[in-house]
Amino acid sequence: MKKKTIYRILIVIVIVLIAGGVYVYDTFQAMGLQAVYVDETKTAVVPEVGTGLHALKHGVSDWLNWRGPEFSGKSSMTGLKTDWSNGLTKLWEVDYLCSGKESLTWAAPVIKGNHLLIPGRTPSHDQLFCLDAASGELFWKTEIACEPGDSWGTGARATPTIVDSLVYSFGRSGILACWMLEDGKLVWKKDVMEDGGKTPEWGHTSPPLILGNKVIVQGGGEARLIAYDRFTGDVIWKTPGLEAGYAATIPTELDGEVILLNFHGTGLAAVRYDDGKQLWSAPWETSYFVNCNTPIVRNDSVFITSGYNMGGELLKISLSGYQVIWENKVIASHLSDQILLGDYLYGYTKNAGNRGPFACVDFASGEEIWSTKDIGGGSIVWVDDHLIALGVKGDLYLIKPNEKEFILQGTLEDAIPEVSKSAWTPPVVSNGRLYLRYLHKLVCYDISG
Repeated sequence: MKKKTIYRILIVIVIVLIAGGVYVYDTFQAMGLQAVYVDETKTAVVPEVGTGLHALKHGVSDWLNWRGPEFSGKSSMTGLKTDWSNGLTKLWEVDYLCSGKESLTWAAPVIKGNHLLIPGRTPSHDQLFCLDAASGELFWKTEIACEPGDSWGTGARATPTIVDSLVYSFGRSGILACWMLEDGKLVWKKDVMEDGGKTPEWGHTSPPLILGNKVIVQGGGEARLIAYDRFTGDVIWKTPGLEAGYAATIPTELDGEVILLNFHGTGLAAVRYDDGKQLWSAPWETSYFVNCNTPIVRNDSVFITSGYNMGGELLKISLSGYQVIWENKVIASHLSDQILLGDYLYGYTKNAGNRGPFACVDFASGEEIWSTKDIGGGSIVWVDDHLIALGVKGDLYLIKPNEKEFILQGTLEDAIPEVSKSAWTPPVVSNGRLYLRYLHKLVCYDISG
C-alpha cells in the first residue's frame, strides 16, 4: 500500500474518532452521566421559620405554574429594565435548598403575590419552601419522606402549581401532594406508584396540570397519564401506556372539546380531558424515552422537539388524528423550551451543553432564519417584548427578538455565582423580579425599569 493511501486512511480514522468522541461526550452530557453533586461546603443551614401567618397577596404578573401564563414561557410583566450597562440589582439570594451532595433539585419557583414556592431536598425527604418573593424571608417549609433516586440527583424536577389557596408538588419518586399555600399544611398526598405508575429512568418530572376539578400528571405504566380529584386526591381516571415522558401535559380545545396533549416516552398523544380516553398517538420515540420539551400549540398546530438527534416536528391535529406538516433537525432540543413569537420560534436548538446554538425558526415551515453560537446553551423567558436567556454557566443575556437578525442588548456575567456544571432550570419573571435557580441556590434580581 502506498504511503499516500495510508496517510489518507489514517486521517479518515482520526476524523471518525474525533467525531465519535464529540458525539459520545454530547450523549453522556445529555444523559446526565457526568458526576454532579451539591457542594456541601457552600450550602447554608436552613434558617428558622418565623412565627405567625403571612396573608396572601396578589401580584399583577404572578407566575403560578410551569412556563407561566398559558404554559407559554411569557411573563405578563411590563416595564422591563433594558439598560444593563451598570448591571442589575440583586435583591436577595438563598443557598440552602438542597442538603446532601446527591440531593440535586431542578424544579423552578412559582409565585403568587408575596408567596414564592420552590422544592428542595434532604438525603431522605422532599421539601417545599415558601419564601417572601420580595425579600427571600422563609415563611414556612414542609417535607415528605420518600425514597431517593440515583439518576442525576434525588430532588424534584417538576415545578409546583398554584391554584387559588392551594399548591401542588410532584416529587422525583412519584409523590403528588396538595398543600395549603398560606401555612404549608398538608391537604392530601398520593403515590402514583401505588396507582400503577412506573418511574422513568431520570425520575418523575411532569409538572402538575390543574384543570377544573382535576390535577393531572404523567405517572408511567398503567398510569402513564393519571387524573386525581384536586381537592381529595381520589383517582378519577388513568390512561395506560407504559413509558411516561418528562414533559408538561398541555390542554387545548378541538371542536369545542378539551383535549390534553401528552408528550409521553414514545410519542405525542391526544387524551380526552373528561375520561382519559386516548384518541390517537403520533409516534416520536427518543433514545431512553427522553421527551422533555413542552409542546407548543397554536390553534390546531403543535410543535414538538427532542434531543438525541431526533429533531422537531410540526403536526396539524384534530379529534380524529394528525398530519405531519414538517419534520427536520433544525431544532433538536434536549430540554430547553422554545418560545413562539408571532410566526417564529426562538430558543436554543440542540443539546443541554454550552455550545448552543440559539436560533430563530419559521414556525410554519421549519426553516432556520438565523442562528448564533455567541451565547452558548441555556434557557429563556419572554418579558415586555424581550427575551432573557440564562446560560448554563450562569450568565444572563438580554435579547431583542427580531426575525431578521440576532440582537443582543445586554449581558450580565455570573448572574448565578459559582456554577460548576450546568444551570438547567429556566429563568422565571414575576412582579418586576427575575428568579434564577441552580441546585441549592435561588437568586432574585430587580428587573423593573
